[in-house]
Amino acid sequence: MTFEIKTERIHANSLNFHVNTCGEGDRLALCLHGFPEIVSPRYAGE
Repeated sequence: MTFEIKTERIHANSLNFHVNTCGEGDRLALCLHGFPEIVSPRYAGE
């Protein structure tokens, strides 16, 4: 089974989100990520 990945930009609550969608139906897998670890406050003092 092959699905096409579609790329969209969604504007919500004054923020812009880059979203990839694939497939259809009533099941959802949501994957989120934040900033890379290299810019986290944990490394700011090094």
